[in-house]
Amino acid sequence: MAILPVSLASSSQSGTLPTSSSSSSGASSRPFGGRRALRPPSWRALFRRMDFELAAWQLTYLCVAPRRVYRNVYYHKQTKNRWARDDLAVPVLMSLALCVCAALWGIRYSLGWSGTLLLALRMVLLDFLAVGLVISTALWALANALLVHSPHSHSSAGASSRVEWAYAFDVHANGFFPFLLLLYLAQLFLSPLLTRPEWVCLFLGNTLYLIAILQYIYITFLGFNALPFLIRSEVLLLPGLLAIGGYVLSLLGLNVARATLRWYFGLGA
Repeated sequence: MAILPVSLASSSQSGTLPTSSSSSSGASSRPFGGRRALRPPSWRALFRRMDFELAAWQLTYLCVAPRRVYRNVYYHKQTKNRWARDDLAVPVLMSLALCVCAALWGIRYSLGWSGTLLLALRMVLLDFLAVGLVISTALWALANALLVHSPHSHSSAGASSRVEWAYAFDVHANGFFPFLLLLYLAQLFLSPLLTRPEWVCLFLGNTLYLIAILQYIYITFLGFNALPFLIRSEVLLLPGLLAIGGYVLSLLGLNVARATLRWYFGLGA
Protein backbone atom coordinates (compact mmCIF):
# COMPACT_ATOMS: atom_id res chain seq x y z
CA MET A 1 0.00 0.00 0.00
CA ALA A 2 2.99 2.32 0.36
CA ILE A 3 4.06 1.95 -3.26
CA LEU A 4 1.43 4.30 -4.77
CA PRO A 5 2.17 7.38 -2.59
CA VAL A 6 5.90 6.99 -3.10
CA SER A 7 5.52 6.87 -6.89
CA LEU A 8 3.23 9.90 -6.89
CA ALA A 9 5.59 11.83 -4.67
CA SER A 10 8.58 11.05 -6.84
CA SER A 11 6.71 12.01 -10.01
CA SER A 12 5.56 15.33 -8.53
CA GLN A 13 9.11 16.21 -7.48
CA SER A 14 10.41 15.51 -10.98
CA GLY A 15 7.62 17.59 -12.61
CA THR A 16 6.19 14.73 -14.70
CA LEU A 17 2.99 12.77 -14.56
CA PRO A 18 2.99 9.12 -13.53
CA THR A 19 3.61 6.90 -16.54
CA SER A 20 2.22 3.52 -17.42
CA SER A 21 5.48 1.91 -16.39
CA SER A 22 5.13 3.13 -12.80
CA SER A 23 1.54 1.94 -12.60
CA SER A 24 2.43 -1.42 -14.07
CA SER A 25 5.21 -1.91 -11.51
CA GLY A 26 2.70 -1.23 -8.75
CA ALA A 27 0.27 -3.66 -10.29
CA SER A 28 2.91 -6.35 -10.62
CA SER A 29 3.56 -6.24 -6.85
CA ARG A 30 -0.07 -7.21 -6.23
CA PRO A 31 -1.36 -10.75 -6.59
CA PHE A 32 -3.05 -11.36 -9.92
CA GLY A 33 -1.97 -7.89 -11.14
CA GLY A 34 -0.82 -9.33 -14.44
CA ARG A 35 -4.17 -10.97 -15.07
CA ARG A 36 -5.98 -7.68 -14.59
CA ALA A 37 -3.68 -6.00 -17.08
CA LEU A 38 -4.51 -8.64 -19.68
CA ARG A 39 -8.24 -8.02 -19.49
CA PRO A 40 -9.65 -6.43 -22.66
CA PRO A 41 -11.13 -2.92 -22.28
CA SER A 42 -14.83 -2.75 -21.55
CA TRP A 43 -17.40 -1.15 -23.85
CA ARG A 44 -17.64 1.78 -21.46
CA ALA A 45 -13.89 2.32 -21.65
CA LEU A 46 -13.99 2.17 -25.44
CA PHE A 47 -16.70 4.82 -25.59
CA ARG A 48 -14.77 7.03 -23.18
CA ARG A 49 -11.82 6.93 -25.55
CA MET A 50 -13.91 8.13 -28.49
CA ASP A 51 -13.62 11.82 -29.29
CA PHE A 52 -17.19 12.55 -30.36
CA GLU A 53 -16.60 16.30 -30.30
CA LEU A 54 -13.82 16.04 -32.87
CA ALA A 55 -15.87 13.56 -34.91
CA ALA A 56 -18.85 15.95 -34.98
CA TRP A 57 -16.53 18.78 -36.06
CA GLN A 58 -15.13 16.67 -38.89
CA LEU A 59 -18.57 15.58 -40.10
CA THR A 60 -19.73 19.20 -40.14
CA TYR A 61 -16.78 20.40 -42.19
CA LEU A 62 -17.12 17.47 -44.59
CA CYS A 63 -20.30 19.15 -45.77
CA VAL A 64 -19.05 22.76 -45.97
CA ALA A 65 -15.25 22.61 -46.33
CA PRO A 66 -13.98 19.02 -46.81
CA ARG A 67 -10.42 20.14 -47.57
CA ARG A 68 -10.11 21.44 -44.04
CA VAL A 69 -10.69 17.96 -42.61
CA TYR A 70 -7.63 16.60 -44.43
CA ARG A 71 -5.25 19.45 -43.57
CA ASN A 72 -4.23 17.79 -40.30
CA VAL A 73 -3.65 14.33 -41.77
CA TYR A 74 0.13 14.71 -41.98
CA TYR A 75 0.29 16.18 -38.47
CA HIS A 76 -1.75 13.24 -37.21
CA LYS A 77 0.76 10.89 -38.82
CA GLN A 78 3.67 12.64 -37.10
CA THR A 79 2.06 12.57 -33.65
CA LYS A 80 0.21 9.24 -33.76
CA ASN A 81 2.41 7.36 -36.26
CA ARG A 82 -0.63 6.36 -38.30
CA TRP A 83 -2.79 7.90 -40.98
CA ALA A 84 -6.09 6.43 -39.80
CA ARG A 85 -8.24 7.76 -36.98
CA ASP A 86 -7.61 6.70 -33.40
CA ASP A 87 -11.15 5.63 -32.56
CA LEU A 88 -14.50 4.64 -34.04
CA ALA A 89 -16.39 7.81 -33.17
CA VAL A 90 -17.18 8.69 -36.79
CA PRO A 91 -18.55 5.22 -37.74
CA VAL A 92 -20.57 5.17 -34.51
CA LEU A 93 -22.14 8.56 -35.25
CA MET A 94 -22.75 7.48 -38.84
CA SER A 95 -24.52 4.32 -37.68
CA LEU A 96 -26.68 6.29 -35.27
CA ALA A 97 -27.61 8.72 -38.04
CA LEU A 98 -28.60 5.81 -40.29
CA CYS A 99 -30.76 4.35 -37.53
CA VAL A 100 -32.56 7.68 -37.21
CA CYS A 101 -33.07 7.75 -40.99
CA ALA A 102 -34.39 4.19 -40.90
CA ALA A 103 -36.91 5.17 -38.23
CA LEU A 104 -38.10 8.10 -40.36
CA TRP A 105 -38.37 5.94 -43.49
CA GLY A 106 -40.22 3.36 -41.41
CA ILE A 107 -42.79 5.99 -40.50
CA ARG A 108 -42.95 7.16 -44.12
CA TYR A 109 -43.82 3.69 -45.43
CA SER A 110 -45.51 2.30 -42.29
CA LEU A 111 -43.03 -0.55 -41.97
CA GLY A 112 -43.76 -1.35 -38.32
CA TRP A 113 -41.21 -2.14 -35.64
CA SER A 114 -39.80 -5.27 -37.26
CA GLY A 115 -39.61 -3.69 -40.70
CA THR A 116 -37.93 -0.59 -39.34
CA LEU A 117 -35.40 -2.69 -37.43
CA LEU A 118 -34.56 -4.70 -40.54
CA LEU A 119 -34.24 -1.47 -42.50
CA ALA A 120 -31.82 -0.04 -39.92
CA LEU A 121 -29.72 -3.20 -40.07
CA ARG A 122 -29.73 -3.05 -43.85
CA MET A 123 -28.62 0.58 -43.90
CA VAL A 124 -25.85 0.12 -41.35
CA LEU A 125 -24.56 -3.37 -42.13
CA LEU A 126 -25.07 -3.47 -45.89
CA ASP A 127 -25.14 0.09 -47.25
CA PHE A 128 -22.49 1.58 -44.96
CA LEU A 129 -20.28 -1.27 -43.74
CA ALA A 130 -20.44 -4.01 -46.39
CA VAL A 131 -20.35 -1.69 -49.40
CA GLY A 132 -17.74 0.39 -47.60
CA LEU A 133 -15.55 -2.66 -47.04
CA VAL A 134 -15.65 -3.47 -50.75
CA ILE A 135 -14.93 0.11 -51.86
CA SER A 136 -12.23 0.64 -49.23
CA THR A 137 -10.47 -2.60 -50.11
CA ALA A 138 -10.58 -1.81 -53.83
CA LEU A 139 -9.21 1.72 -53.34
CA TRP A 140 -6.60 0.49 -50.86
CA ALA A 141 -5.34 -2.11 -53.34
CA LEU A 142 -5.46 0.34 -56.24
CA ALA A 143 -3.56 3.03 -54.38
CA ASN A 144 -0.82 0.72 -53.14
CA ALA A 145 -0.45 -0.93 -56.53
CA LEU A 146 -0.55 2.05 -58.89
CA LEU A 147 -0.46 5.37 -57.05
CA VAL A 148 2.45 5.02 -54.60
CA HIS A 149 5.81 6.58 -55.45
CA SER A 150 8.64 4.20 -56.21
CA PRO A 151 10.96 3.36 -53.28
CA HIS A 152 13.63 5.56 -54.85
CA SER A 153 11.37 8.60 -54.75
CA HIS A 154 12.43 11.47 -52.54
CA SER A 155 8.99 11.87 -50.91
CA SER A 156 8.89 8.80 -48.67
CA ALA A 157 10.47 5.41 -48.31
CA GLY A 158 9.87 2.03 -46.81
CA ALA A 159 6.75 0.86 -45.04
CA SER A 160 5.57 4.44 -44.34
CA SER A 161 4.81 4.84 -48.07
CA ARG A 162 1.86 2.49 -47.94
CA VAL A 163 -1.82 3.31 -47.65
CA GLU A 164 -3.34 1.87 -44.49
CA TRP A 165 -6.53 -0.09 -45.02
CA ALA A 166 -8.08 1.61 -41.99
CA TYR A 167 -7.34 4.99 -43.58
CA ALA A 168 -9.07 3.88 -46.79
CA PHE A 169 -12.15 3.02 -44.74
CA ASP A 170 -11.93 6.41 -42.99
CA VAL A 171 -12.00 8.06 -46.40
CA HIS A 172 -15.10 6.03 -47.32
CA ALA A 173 -16.80 7.08 -44.07
CA ASN A 174 -15.98 10.71 -44.78
CA GLY A 175 -17.48 10.57 -48.24
CA PHE A 176 -20.53 8.64 -47.06
CA PHE A 177 -21.75 11.33 -44.65
CA PRO A 178 -22.82 13.96 -47.24
CA PHE A 179 -24.17 11.04 -49.29
CA LEU A 180 -26.23 10.05 -46.24
CA LEU A 181 -27.59 13.55 -45.71
CA LEU A 182 -28.73 13.88 -49.32
CA LEU A 183 -30.08 10.43 -50.17
CA TYR A 184 -31.10 9.05 -46.78
CA LEU A 185 -32.41 12.24 -45.17
CA ALA A 186 -33.15 14.98 -47.72
CA GLN A 187 -34.69 12.51 -50.17
CA LEU A 188 -37.03 11.35 -47.40
CA PHE A 189 -38.72 14.75 -47.22
CA LEU A 190 -38.49 15.41 -50.96
CA SER A 191 -39.69 11.98 -52.10
CA PRO A 192 -43.36 13.02 -52.62
CA LEU A 193 -42.09 15.64 -55.07
CA LEU A 194 -39.21 13.72 -56.65
CA THR A 195 -41.34 10.70 -57.57
CA ARG A 196 -43.99 12.66 -59.47
CA PRO A 197 -44.26 11.99 -63.23
CA GLU A 198 -43.39 15.55 -64.34
CA TRP A 199 -40.02 16.02 -66.03
CA VAL A 200 -38.98 18.81 -63.67
CA CYS A 201 -39.37 16.36 -60.76
CA LEU A 202 -37.24 13.86 -62.66
CA PHE A 203 -34.63 16.57 -63.16
CA LEU A 204 -34.56 17.52 -59.48
CA GLY A 205 -34.33 13.92 -58.28
CA ASN A 206 -31.61 12.91 -60.73
CA THR A 207 -29.65 16.06 -59.87
CA LEU A 208 -29.86 15.20 -56.18
CA TYR A 209 -28.38 11.76 -56.87
CA LEU A 210 -25.66 13.25 -59.06
CA ILE A 211 -24.61 15.74 -56.36
CA ALA A 212 -24.47 12.98 -53.73
CA ILE A 213 -22.33 10.73 -55.95
CA LEU A 214 -20.00 13.55 -56.99
CA GLN A 215 -19.51 14.62 -53.38
CA TYR A 216 -18.57 11.07 -52.41
CA ILE A 217 -16.07 10.88 -55.28
CA TYR A 218 -14.59 14.29 -54.55
CA ILE A 219 -14.14 13.67 -50.80
CA THR A 220 -12.59 10.29 -51.60
CA PHE A 221 -10.15 12.01 -53.95
CA LEU A 222 -9.26 14.58 -51.28
CA GLY A 223 -8.56 11.82 -48.78
CA PHE A 224 -6.04 10.02 -50.97
CA ASN A 225 -4.63 13.25 -52.38
CA ALA A 226 -3.72 14.29 -48.83
CA LEU A 227 -1.18 11.46 -48.58
CA PRO A 228 2.20 12.92 -49.63
CA PHE A 229 3.55 9.69 -51.13
CA LEU A 230 0.72 9.17 -53.64
CA ILE A 231 0.87 10.36 -57.24
CA ARG A 232 -1.73 10.51 -60.00
CA SER A 233 -4.52 10.52 -57.42
CA GLU A 234 -6.58 12.49 -59.99
CA VAL A 235 -7.55 9.15 -61.53
CA LEU A 236 -9.93 8.72 -58.59
CA LEU A 237 -12.02 11.50 -60.13
CA LEU A 238 -12.70 9.52 -63.30
CA PRO A 239 -15.85 7.80 -61.94
CA GLY A 240 -17.31 11.29 -61.76
CA LEU A 241 -17.26 11.48 -65.55
CA LEU A 242 -19.24 8.25 -65.72
CA ALA A 243 -21.72 9.64 -63.21
CA ILE A 244 -22.18 12.81 -65.26
CA GLY A 245 -22.64 10.79 -68.44
CA GLY A 246 -25.24 8.57 -66.79
CA TYR A 247 -26.98 11.65 -65.42
CA VAL A 248 -27.29 13.20 -68.89
CA LEU A 249 -28.73 9.98 -70.30
CA SER A 250 -31.17 9.64 -67.39
CA LEU A 251 -32.69 13.01 -68.24
CA LEU A 252 -34.20 11.37 -71.33
CA GLY A 253 -36.80 9.71 -69.14
CA LEU A 254 -35.42 7.68 -66.21
CA ASN A 255 -36.54 8.95 -62.81
CA VAL A 256 -33.68 7.65 -60.67
CA ALA A 257 -35.29 8.59 -57.36
CA ARG A 258 -38.56 6.78 -58.15
CA ALA A 259 -36.79 3.70 -59.53
CA THR A 260 -34.42 3.52 -56.56
CA LEU A 261 -37.14 3.85 -53.94
CA ARG A 262 -39.29 1.21 -55.62
CA TRP A 263 -36.35 -1.18 -55.72
CA TYR A 264 -35.10 -0.39 -52.21
CA PHE A 265 -38.45 -0.68 -50.46
CA GLY A 266 -40.15 -3.06 -52.84
CA LEU A 267 -43.16 -0.85 -53.33
CA GLY A 268 -44.28 2.31 -55.09
CA ALA A 269 -43.00 5.62 -53.75
